[in-house]
Amino acid sequence: MERTKETIYDRIRKLRVKLCMSQEELALKVGYTSRSTIHKIELGKIDLPNSKIPLLAKALRTSTRYLMDGDEKAVETVIQKPAFDIGEEIEKATIFFDGLEYPLDEAKRAMLKKLIRVTVEEEQNK
Repeated sequence: MERTKETIYDRIRKLRVKLCMSQEELALKVGYTSRSTIHKIELGKIDLPNSKIPLLAKALRTSTRYLMDGDEKAVETVIQKPAFDIGEEIEKATIFFDGLEYPLDEAKRAMLKKLIRVTVEEEQNK
């Protein structure tokens, strides 16, 4: 039995899942307003505009060549699944400093998430 060839849509979904990224997160990274567009792209139900391919490649930490034709030699980054979701951990975190406990309010949680996001993005752009 002949194996079905993997499509660009399959590769987008596969990489998104490997990165533990939600459809909503990917949508925001590439300029869509909702996850439903990514869902439809992954199903191959809508055409993917050429202008979005480089944005998807960057968000999925791969090359446009890999997304387009599946060339394994073109994969630029080794994808590792994170040990945990730092965003979820921040939601339930309490800071301990000098033996004292400091609960985080929503503003401090948002600031901490932003700091981590900026740090990660700077690392990825090196």
